[in-house]
Amino acid sequence: MPLDRPWQPEPGTRLLVVAPHPDDEALAAAGLVWQVQQSGGAAAVVYLTDGDGYADGVRAWRGRESLRAEDFRAYGVQRRVEARTAARHLGLAPNHIWFLGFPDGGLLELWAHWSRKAPYCSPYTGRCASSPVLTNTSPYAGEELVSAISAILQRWRPDLVLLPDPRDLHPDHCNGGLYGGLAWKELALSSPRSPQVLTYLVHSPEYPGASGWLAAVRAAGVCGSGVGLAEVSRTPWVYFPLPPEAIAAKRAALAEYRTQMGVMADFLSHFVRPAEVFAQWSPNQLLAAVASIRGRVPFGSDSTSPAIVVPYPGP
Repeated sequence: MPLDRPWQPEPGTRLLVVAPHPDDEALAAAGLVWQVQQSGGAAAVVYLTDGDGYADGVRAWRGRESLRAEDFRAYGVQRRVEARTAARHLGLAPNHIWFLGFPDGGLLELWAHWSRKAPYCSPYTGRCASSPVLTNTSPYAGEELVSAISAILQRWRPDLVLLPDPRDLHPDHCNGGLYGGLAWKELALSSPRSPQVLTYLVHSPEYPGASGWLAAVRAAGVCGSGVGLAEVSRTPWVYFPLPPEAIAAKRAALAEYRTQMGVMADFLSHFVRPAEVFAQWSPNQLLAAVASIRGRVPFGSDSTSPAIVVPYPGP
């Protein structure tokens, strides 16, 4: 694998993983989460959505074609249950997991629905507001999602933040990484020491099983488009070798996601590998990637930028 170099977290690291859906933390970083805690550190996960908008998954889970909003909502509840069970295999404490409950399949839309005065409503669940996070519920709005991530960052105070990579082809992933970048900026402005930022891929051509993925992602801009290519193409990629115990913990955690194993077991199994791969971002690169999108999305309107709409089937 032609990556730049091996990498290890510092002993005692406080890690926060930002996951668009339940299972992304295990796919991308189960080994890292496990190892950080084995090395005297602490790890936490924040889920941006409940993964409750995956229609094919809901049909398979319910065993019927016709679906109602209640089915999608129940599916989200089940995915939370699976996440909590998977967390036990990784050593995550129950109070180190947060579910924000923003709209699955709708994070791209929140750029256009930036203000809480004009929230987005999920076509799947019918909801227009998130779950209670720390205190209150939040309307489905971009500023509210950034605020919710910021609140978690302020509470957890991580040394290392793991975000979805802005080049991931899934709109929830690439845009989730950008919202996380904005929240990181807010923390950096209020803290004398900013956490290190790494990013991870889940949806990218040939990733992780074939050798061509690295060239493909280095030629991709935000959300796999040409947007922001100059800002994101120079990030170095590192790999984190996993000991056998970490690989076993990762396999066990992924097995708990039964709703996903029922429809994409082969895809999930590809991520059980001897190493996990991350991109290292400088603060300037991350903020430049966010700026490249913010200049193209009309805040406060009902339209979105076709330059960054890259449909991907499934969460």
